[in-house]
Amino acid sequence: MATLLLPVVSVAWGHSMIPTLVLNLARDIKRREWMSGHLGSLGISHQFIDAVNGFEMHEECMRDDVDRFRRHHGRSITLGELGCARSHLKIARMIADGPDPFVCVLEDDIELRLETVGFLDEHLLTNLPRFDLFRLYSLPWRQKRPAWQRATVNGHTIVAPLKSSYGTQAQIYSREGARKVGGLSITAPIDCMIYTEALIGLRIFEVRPSLVNHLTSDFESTIPDSARDPAIHTFWSKVYRPLLPRIHFLRTWGLPGLMGLIRYRFPQRDEA
Repeated sequence: MATLLLPVVSVAWGHSMIPTLVLNLARDIKRREWMSGHLGSLGISHQFIDAVNGFEMHEECMRDDVDRFRRHHGRSITLGELGCARSHLKIARMIADGPDPFVCVLEDDIELRLETVGFLDEHLLTNLPRFDLFRLYSLPWRQKRPAWQRATVNGHTIVAPLKSSYGTQAQIYSREGARKVGGLSITAPIDCMIYTEALIGLRIFEVRPSLVNHLTSDFESTIPDSARDPAIHTFWSKVYRPLLPRIHFLRTWGLPGLMGLIRYRFPQRDEA
């Protein structure tokens, strides 16, 4: 039963802050300037990583990804989706090959809450239950969905969700998690691949409430919907795909996760 207890973790200031990497297209100077100023105001040291521009890729080098995506996902991949997926896989491989046990990866159209700084503390992350990916962003309407509560940190709940939110705006990788993600091939939009469809035993945590605001009204999306064709609905998309997150949760967390899910089914409820 010890695995079902909720550890209360206090932020220990003054420890080492983990590296922060920001994905940014070279052409998006406005976004780079925004993130540089915003992260600087929070005292977060960071490095920009050039994202892959899907619109500048040669047809020959993306053919395998395009064909695999259509077979698996039932529609054509857009060039924006392809560039986004390749960018995140690229950065995951960098982290997997690097020396740091934890690295934060941000997209360039977000705003972080001040308390995010405490979650970038290596000491705190080391003392959390073991994870591969720690999502700092979660959709408001999903924050009351079933989850296994693993810890509380200064008023925020850290959960292993039955089904993760979508969006790759902000997450912390462990080096092992980056190795798992970096070994994936593109079969769907990157957030679907990682959070709902990759049956690779990813230990995914999510913070509730979200530490990140997605600035959708300030920046035009680099992944427009206009080029998407209708998906071909099959048994896979209608029946099996919705089951994948549940299968992933049970395979990853096993009986302790299932018991935790039952006990703490409603994350909005505070436990004494």
